[in-house]
Amino acid sequence: MTSKLLKIILSVMLLITVIELGYYLLIRPNDNKFINQESLIYPTLSINPTVVANKAIHPEVIEVMKQYYYDPNTKFTFKTETTTTISDIDKDGRDYKGTFFPFAIKVTSGIDEVGSRWLYFPDFFVAKTEVYLKESNENKPISLNDLNAGDKIIMIEEYNPAYSGTDPNQLISEVIYKIK
Repeated sequence: MTSKLLKIILSVMLLITVIELGYYLLIRPNDNKFINQESLIYPTLSINPTVVANKAIHPEVIEVMKQYYYDPNTKFTFKTETTTTISDIDKDGRDYKGTFFPFAIKVTSGIDEVGSRWLYFPDFFVAKTEVYLKESNENKPISLNDLNAGDKIIMIEEYNPAYSGTDPNQLISEVIYKIK
């Protein structure tokens, strides 16, 4: 008698489990995040391909990176290398949105150098920036003041995106090569 009762209870529990599983898989397919882990890691985005074509970082990559939280065991660094031309320079500093920057350069950007933008160097940025004159295979140290409008440069920057652009901890290194 007891084994028959246990079999009935087990059958009812199994039936309830199958019904619940069917409900979560078939009736509520959009809410099954516990099963579809991929949607949590790689979100589906609707992106205009003409906008993506000119961006240095694909929007999907940015969305995935937004999901990371600070962890002392994980460190992101970004390294950019840009070959560009200085179209204007302000060696005496420049005010931008109420903040004074001791050095600023306007560089061309984009394919065929169609765009331009100002780069503002705060004090900590100036202190960490190394500048070299690149001639043949030699790199001769020079200063930011040796740069001029019309100079072609290579800028190599490494920074930690965990900090804002105004935090001195963001910039790891900045090297500018003036190409002769």
